[in-house]
Amino acid sequence: MFQGLKNKALAKRYNKTLISHENKFNPEISRGVETIGILTDDLEFDVTKNVKELASLFNIKEKNISVLFFAKNELGEKDFLYFTAKNLDWKGKLKSEAVNQFIYYPFDVLINYSKMNNPYLNMVVVSAKAKFKVGYESLDNRLYHFMLSLQINSETTFNKELVRYLKILKIL
Repeated sequence: MFQGLKNKALAKRYNKTLISHENKFNPEISRGVETIGILTDDLEFDVTKNVKELASLFNIKEKNISVLFFAKNELGEKDFLYFTAKNLDWKGKLKSEAVNQFIYYPFDVLINYSKMNNPYLNMVVVSAKAKFKVGYESLDNRLYHFMLSLQINSETTFNKELVRYLKILKIL
C-alpha cells in the first residue's frame, strides 16, 4: 500500500519537475569532457570495465567518472553508489544525501545506460545538473540532449558510437 503511494508521489513530482525542466544545450560543454556521470539499473552492468573504457575513450581519469545505480533491493556494501525505492520519502523526494550530491554535481556528460524507462532513474535525470545528458532512444526523450538507437545491447558499442557523435558535434 505504501509503495503504491510512493510511486504516485514520485510520478507527480516527476511530472511537476519535467514541466519546469529546461533541456537546452549548454555551450560550456563545447570546452571538452572532463567529468562523466553514469546511471544504470542493470545488474549485469560491469562498473569497473565501463569506467576504464570511458576513461580511455574520453581521455580522462577514472576518478572523474561517478556511477549511480538503482537497485530494486538493498545490495549491501558496494564500491559504487546505489539507491533503492526506500531512499524516497512519501512525497517522491530523494532523501539520500549521496544521491543528491550526484544529482547536483555539474557533470559534463551524464549517461543513462538503462534501456527501459525507470521512474526512479528518470527522476534523477530530470533533476540532474549535468551539462549534456545521453540515453537510449527507448527512454523519455524529453530528458536528454542526445539519444542513441542501437540494436546491440553492448555498452562498448554504445560508448564508441557516443564518442563518434560527440566528435561530430565538436564536443570532443
